[in-house]
Amino acid sequence: MGSVSKWSLVKATETSPLVMIEYSSPNTNKPLHLGHVRNNLLGNALANIVAANGNKVVKTNIVNDRGIHICKSMLAWKKYGNGETPESTGKKGDHLVGDYYVSFDKHYKAELAELMEKGMTKEEAEAASPLMQEAREMLVKWEAGDPEALGIKLGNGFANAPPIPLIVSNTFCNVLSPACCPYSHETLLKTYPNIT
Repeated sequence: MGSVSKWSLVKATETSPLVMIEYSSPNTNKPLHLGHVRNNLLGNALANIVAANGNKVVKTNIVNDRGIHICKSMLAWKKYGNGETPESTGKKGDHLVGDYYVSFDKHYKAELAELMEKGMTKEEAEAASPLMQEAREMLVKWEAGDPEALGIKLGNGFANAPPIPLIVSNTFCNVLSPACCPYSHETLLKTYPNIT
């Protein structure tokens, strides 16, 4: 039998390699499922193995709550939401935001069909779509820190509601243990850089 010492843990040193392990990082416009939990457990196990071999390990789970996909949901909620909130609908935040992502796509496809009936090619219709142009404009405003774009909340006058991306992120963090993996929220890091 071999020596037990060859199976012992190796402590990281100042010169140890730094390794980042990213976990599931789910699509924020779709509901969470068991696969996300599985991927977080696998990521945690992998991080522990890498650390046990003498590496410095940074665990992360990037919640991609910025970008055109979120703006599509925000715009659809703004246009068709009638002030709905997770509380008023009885839905989880990620499901409600996902519903508006689907709503955007439904209206977008209808708009494309209408433009193509007028003689445009699919590519021309996609380029000319007022709904998509509005979503892109919202994204530009959001990235520039426009208060109106940053403040779109689920519910007019719903003062305590966080912006839509934070509802998705908070739902995600409550479902998957932060003890397993720390989260980096793009919205929090970029929009609120002093948040801890």
